[in-house]
Amino acid sequence: MSELSFVAAVALVVMAGMVVVVGIYLVLLMAELRRTLRMVNETFSSAGTNFLQIISSIQNAGSYASTFQAGVKTLESVSQWIKERSNKESSKKKS
Repeated sequence: MSELSFVAAVALVVMAGMVVVVGIYLVLLMAELRRTLRMVNETFSSAGTNFLQIISSIQNAGSYASTFQAGVKTLESVSQWIKERSNKESSKKKS
């Protein structure tokens, strides 16, 4: 075996070893990336659920406010009706 073929064989073995090491590193890196993406996906899913709960709470608060407003208008109408009725009765008694 000549020196050139020996050096070529050693270089080939070293390169093959480096390819194996880089391949193992890539497999580990892909596994870590998969775990990270799974955690990001879970975070976005829970954020979406929380966002929907917040929107639902805001909608409920809006419906409570409109119901309260309708109740106040009803009370105003009733009090105005009572006031008008008492004014009519007062004018009838004076006549």
